[in-house]
Amino acid sequence: MKEFSISACCNGTLHQDKTQCLGCAKTEPLDYICPWCNFPLCSQKCAEGSLHQIECAIFKKAGFKVKIKNLKEENPYYAAITVLRLLSLRESNHKAYEELLSLENHNEQRREDDPKLWDFHQKYIVNFLKQFVDVKPSE
Repeated sequence: MKEFSISACCNGTLHQDKTQCLGCAKTEPLDYICPWCNFPLCSQKCAEGSLHQIECAIFKKAGFKVKIKNLKEENPYYAAITVLRLLSLRESNHKAYEELLSLENHNEQRREDDPKLWDFHQKYIVNFLKQFVDVKPSE
C-alpha cells in the first residue's frame, strides 16, 4: 500500500475571525501594533516573521493601514489574509499555486447555498483586493 500525505500550502485566518496575531494566531495579548500595516500582533517577533510579512508587504506597498477599534470583536479585514497568502504562492511556490488553481471552486453552489456569506466574501475579499491590492489575474 502506498503511503499518502498532504501538507498545507499556507496558514491563514478564517474569513470572519476575531482579532488575532497574524504571526502565531494568538488572540491575546496583542500588545504590538505593526508600524507598516497597523495590524495588532502579540510581539515584534511575529510582526517581523515570515508569515505576517506576506500580507504586510502588500499592504505597505498599497499604502493600506487597518483601523481596528475593538480587539474583542470579529473584524472583516481578516477575511482577505488567507487569500493574500495563497496569491503570494504565485511567486514563492509556483507548483503549489498551480495545484491551487486546478481545484474546483464550487462558486455557483456556494452562491446558492449561502448568499449572505457570498456577499460578505465579495465585499471583504474581492472588492477589498480590487481596491487596495495590485492583484493580477491568473494567466
